[in-house]
Amino acid sequence: MPEYARYREMQSVDISIEIFHRNYVALNTALTVLALDQRVDHIFTTRNYDKLIRAGKEVVFYLHNFVASAFSLRDHSRNVYEGRGRLKQLIQPFPGYKERVANDFVHDPLVHFVERLRVYCQHYSAPHVSIHMTYSDDRFVRNFQLPLDRLLAFCDWEKAKAYLTTLEGDVDIQQVATTYYEKVMAFHRWVQEQHEEVYAEDFKRFRDKEREVLLLQLESNIEHQLLALSKGNTIMKKLDVFTHVLSSGNFAQLEQPSLTLQEQARLAIALYEQKLEIPLPERIKEKIFHLYER
Repeated sequence: MPEYARYREMQSVDISIEIFHRNYVALNTALTVLALDQRVDHIFTTRNYDKLIRAGKEVVFYLHNFVASAFSLRDHSRNVYEGRGRLKQLIQPFPGYKERVANDFVHDPLVHFVERLRVYCQHYSAPHVSIHMTYSDDRFVRNFQLPLDRLLAFCDWEKAKAYLTTLEGDVDIQQVATTYYEKVMAFHRWVQEQHEEVYAEDFKRFRDKEREVLLLQLESNIEHQLLALSKGNTIMKKLDVFTHVLSSGNFAQLEQPSLTLQEQARLAIALYEQKLEIPLPERIKEKIFHLYER
């Protein structure tokens, strides 16, 4: 079923997006805490210099993972969105895609800087970080930066050199990461919205078929459970018939001690319908209630 293959390939990009997102959150959280949280003020005193060194290493770790995940997402999504290699017959770029890529990424020096910073971090050197401190609203505000002179010692910036030549000072790590992150996430939201339109019929056929299979599986599970109960086999629980669709949170809802069996059956039906986004056929509802009467 080509609709299934196309849908799954596009969904696979979500993993790379989440990896990128989590690495950004980790980096941004660390930088925000170190910049503003009064609970870490003590590490910026002379006697706690060793703690400051460790904090700087943490920033480098998070930055390394962020730029690495950014490059992974770029390559993975490009292969899928543009239908490269084995996906050539399955996926083609939709109208406007290449223009958006050019406008958002190809011609943006900051994007090239982040991508080449990955090369710097992974193949040249762990970046040196410095701290710029200002006094505002009766407290110090700290900002972690990449010293420009250290970066310029690297000779393989390629197109990213255009970004570095515009700077009058060091690189603000949080500002660059946030600008890049927001641009990338906005782009992927847009692509996914376009895919929902371009492949609307394909996705509908796949989702309809998926619902059909899940309903057949549910009905089969119920019948097997009823047969087992008729033979005195009580190893399986009633809730086991809903596996592969309901989540662990759903099962926690269903296992509330305050629910009667009938209430549990009604809740199971409601949760299942919510997951499938369609009403359950009456025959399956009747079988569920019958199961809960045993």
